[in-house]
Amino acid sequence: MPNGNYDTKAKKLAMFKLVKLIFFALFGIGLMIVGLISLMNEPLVALIVFVAGLFMISPFLITALLIRRYINNATMEYDYFVIGGKFRIVKVVGRKKRKMFSEVSFSDFQSVGKLMSEAYDRYAGSKDVKKLIAVCNVDDEDKLFYAYYVKDGSKFLLHFEPSVEFMIAFKRSLPRMSIMYKSALAT
Repeated sequence: MPNGNYDTKAKKLAMFKLVKLIFFALFGIGLMIVGLISLMNEPLVALIVFVAGLFMISPFLITALLIRRYINNATMEYDYFVIGGKFRIVKVVGRKKRKMFSEVSFSDFQSVGKLMSEAYDRYAGSKDVKKLIAVCNVDDEDKLFYAYYVKDGSKFLLHFEPSVEFMIAFKRSLPRMSIMYKSALAT
């Protein structure tokens, strides 16, 4: 599902990328300066200067890493696929890096429906259910769906936001034994 926030935040993210590069550069320059200063002194003094210098320049590295994490979270999307009797979710970071998020056989599904249904509340209230969230835009809960399934003895409650076209294909792929609540059929 495309992340609408990705395009609207493009300028802000570009600024964050520039700031991240500046902080990495400042860390590198600081590391070289500390290394050169520590080489000019006696071994014990050099070690103390080097360690102290690392503590002084470490905020630059930590800030750059935090900015990188923010950028990755802001540019995250999920792609949903129905292939060969399986439902696959791929996490896409920055529209470049893809990583398998989840893969579920259709025979594992117990229930599928809209997030705003009574059936969802029943599954969400269970203590032994692991929740998986594959959603970019949580603002519009009417577009969010859940899928409850049991895989290898573990119970999962998946949150996802498919398009209308995907839900039509998804419904066709589900076996008759899976429960498709009326809330999911309303799309």
